[in-house]
Amino acid sequence: MTPRQQRARVLLFNEIQRHLAADAANAWIFTPQLSTVARKGLKGLWMNYPIFAHDIAAMSWE
Repeated sequence: MTPRQQRARVLLFNEIQRHLAADAANAWIFTPQLSTVARKGLKGLWMNYPIFAHDIAAMSWE
């Protein structure tokens, strides 16, 4: 691929990204009920976590 073709490709991808960002609607239509169970003494665990993952590096035992 020539430098000119690469530049044209990048410009096209930029245009596509702008189009998607302007036209795409993003909304949560489903949020499952999550339960958290942990042993007493575990610190750094969110009981009502806003996302579906836990930051293990923030956890520690008392």
